[in-house]
Amino acid sequence: MSAQRGKSALVSVLTAGLEVGFLALCMTTLAGPILVAIRWLSGLCGAVLNFTLNRIWVFSGRRSGAAELFRFGATALCSITTSTAAWWALVSSTPYDPQVLHVTSMMAVWMVLTYPLLKRWVFAEAG
Repeated sequence: MSAQRGKSALVSVLTAGLEVGFLALCMTTLAGPILVAIRWLSGLCGAVLNFTLNRIWVFSGRRSGAAELFRFGATALCSITTSTAAWWALVSSTPYDPQVLHVTSMMAVWMVLTYPLLKRWVFAEAG
């Protein structure tokens, strides 16, 4: 794993901790489909922190501006929606802990979708 990928993974772990904690708190009083909305909103909150940390620490020195923010927003919306849909599908069809499935869905989407888009499109070096 490259140093850059490791840093981005660490940022994702930190923001995932925020999301998982928020979802766990909500799960103490809520149940059912409302958790899908809570899961999605927690992903949105995590995305704001994720952008900030990735911009400052992981991909510093690369182009920045409104276009980068738009690209990150599009990537985040796609990633949050994909991981939320995967999470709900797993929660609805398996007996596993929703919090474990939350982390699992986020990790899978990060590896397949989020990190490749962050590296090659969102924070791509100006060419």
